[in-house]
Amino acid sequence: MTLQGASTSCVRLAACVAFCVAMVGIPQAASAHRVLLSTGDDVSHCVDRETLTGRVHEALTTTSRGALELRVDIRLEEGAFKLTLVVFDEAGTQLTRRDLVSHSPDCRDLDETLVLVSALILDGAVAEQRARVAEAREQRWSVGLSAGGVFRVLPSAYADGSLVVGFRRGRLLALARASLGQAVSTPAIEGRMELRALTGSLALCGAVLNSRVAAVGPCGNLVVGQLRATTEDLIVANTTIRAPHVRVGAGLGGELALGRHVWFVTTAMLELALTRTSFSVNQGGVALVIHQLPAVGVRLDLALMVRLGAVD
Repeated sequence: MTLQGASTSCVRLAACVAFCVAMVGIPQAASAHRVLLSTGDDVSHCVDRETLTGRVHEALTTTSRGALELRVDIRLEEGAFKLTLVVFDEAGTQLTRRDLVSHSPDCRDLDETLVLVSALILDGAVAEQRARVAEAREQRWSVGLSAGGVFRVLPSAYADGSLVVGFRRGRLLALARASLGQAVSTPAIEGRMELRALTGSLALCGAVLNSRVAAVGPCGNLVVGQLRATTEDLIVANTTIRAPHVRVGAGLGGELALGRHVWFVTTAMLELALTRTSFSVNQGGVALVIHQLPAVGVRLDLALMVRLGAVD
């Protein structure tokens, strides 16, 4: 490489580094809060929306990347000015409300009070949003218990119970389960065969429709474990059969908040068996199949989750 070529490469590299540093260092612009002002016909001489908006933004001590909406209503009732100030987030959810009454003779005397209270409740709403985001980031882990129903796996539908551990990041929720299934009994020649599933699973769900209270989205899961079968009352020797069991599935998941730290999680999965296990017993040297695992099964599950760190 020539000296001139090396110099050109160095200049390009330096320019790229400077550009990246500049891009990283540029803060995201804060969104301007929207102020809506409504007044009765008899108080039309009050402060106008543009003036109020400008003064409120000048008085704010915090900035927000999400735009809040402040709705201000001024009415003259029974000789007194009644003011209502309500703050909403981007989703239209009410965050805070203040109601004031003033007996001042001139509506313009309310300007300072309006600006001060508006700035205070907007700053308070921003601070509360930041606290909730920080709390959610620190408390991503959750634990819970679930009850489920499984269909088309064993000879008949069965219920199971699970210990669940959850991990949340943004709109994604991962759920790890350790499950013990209810025993299912089926005839086996002159005796019976009892089957039970012991499984662990990992599900990943993404929220597509998401609000402060509920969320719905697609899910995928992987189930691994063991199916156990025990024969009883056979003329020949009874036996215990253990077989590996693997399924993959896809479906829908939903969440319903009961509070800031407690919520329900439900999933409905259509699962494909990767291990087509059959259970059989010997009768006169001939293997008789008692149960053949179906290719496709269904699982419904409901879990009650509690966020770790919610209780000191």
